[in-house]
Amino acid sequence: MQLDGNFGQSESYGRFTPVRKPVKGTRRKFTFAWGGRKTFEKFRLELSPGKSSAAFGDLKRKALEHPLDVTVCISRDTSFGDAVKYAHALEKIDSRRIKINSCEPGQFYYRAFLPLEKWRERQNRLSQPPEVRFLSDGGVEITEITEDWSDETKIEPALGVKTEKFASPEAAAATLSRLAERTSTALVFASPAVKMGRFYDFKAKIQAKISIWYFFTEN
Repeated sequence: MQLDGNFGQSESYGRFTPVRKPVKGTRRKFTFAWGGRKTFEKFRLELSPGKSSAAFGDLKRKALEHPLDVTVCISRDTSFGDAVKYAHALEKIDSRRIKINSCEPGQFYYRAFLPLEKWRERQNRLSQPPEVRFLSDGGVEITEITEDWSDETKIEPALGVKTEKFASPEAAAATLSRLAERTSTALVFASPAVKMGRFYDFKAKIQAKISIWYFFTEN
């Protein structure tokens, strides 16, 4: 469980807003019970170029009738930059009435496009997951970052950086699968112009379970 504002990662991936916010670090016992009644209606939000405004309008009208359990589908021809804009809009409406709980299989949960900006800098991360860069020539770069704690006089590790470029997405996916086993996390860097379909195709080639993705725009 993540409680927004209580854990660092919740600032990006938080899912629950407490009615009473517990003091950070204290222990609480939670009991969950289901009354047997259907309280939320499922809703599939399809977002694509030129149709997103109408889709958001339909969502808001439907939410006036029933609380919604929303699955988001972002089309393959949507640009990464537009996906980030959609994510900001989803963040604003994600609430008790409109719960943005899932994404289309093979896609990415919308908060993956809203990482903390400070995580661009390696020294600001709690761990060092592999970095993936989608290049304009169709290639993919994978960067492995290792931590060296051998110098006991330093409070921060020395970082070792190794970058490899792949012309084949399959080879890049195999390398990422191996590296991501350690953290189950991947950081993605790409131009806002990259189409989402390129990300989806790459994800489908990943063999390891990567549960957390963070996307950063770069030119």
